[in-house]
Amino acid sequence: MYRYAAARPNHIFATAHLEGNTFTLPEVRSLLENEIPPGHREEEIQQIIDLDDASTRLIDRVSTGTFRLDLEESNAYNLLLSQHVVIVPGVPRYLSKVNQDGRGAVVTLGNGDHYIGYTKDEMRQAIEWMLPRITSIDDPVERAINYAAFMSYAQVYMDGNKRTARYMMDGVLMSHGYDCVLIRASDKDAYNEALRGMFRSGNLACYADFLYAVCDRAYRKNSDNGEDLDARN
Repeated sequence: MYRYAAARPNHIFATAHLEGNTFTLPEVRSLLENEIPPGHREEEIQQIIDLDDASTRLIDRVSTGTFRLDLEESNAYNLLLSQHVVIVPGVPRYLSKVNQDGRGAVVTLGNGDHYIGYTKDEMRQAIEWMLPRITSIDDPVERAINYAAFMSYAQVYMDGNKRTARYMMDGVLMSHGYDCVLIRASDKDAYNEALRGMFRSGNLACYADFLYAVCDRAYRKNSDNGEDLDARN
């Protein structure tokens, strides 16, 4: 936990970078110190603030032992991460009045390919069947990564699915004394390819294996201060 708190700007920068946010790490640090860097759209500024709010909640929940791997906890993070993007944040698609037609999410994969997510009924069934099985996995690393992969694939929310799933994953990891997963700026291509592989094939291992590799790198590094210089690039 202390390494995450010390490297908080790095994690916020890295997460924002994966979303296409143009903030640099020094600019993220400035914004977190209430100095707004010039030249950025309001949407980018708000995204950094929302990520910081989610990080505040994560630190509080883990440090007080109140973090839980359940849908209520996930909804709270999604609310923070997508409240300035969608009409009804923090509500699963299968419970949302906005998604009246019941259709699944459409994820653009490139080269004209798209992934069509679960319908309302399919998602409800998948959540009810998968989550109890995932949360019953004994090993916390396996539990966290399988959760992140499934929730990203299921596209449970109207926006912010991957970010929400990773915050939940990090909550599980840090609650059990592990470092959280820092997907560096230089990992972006591999990250996107892992996601495309998962969405195209329906095989969660495509993304889960990538997350395992990032976890393994962090544990082998075992940095004293959590600072990942590659995140600056």
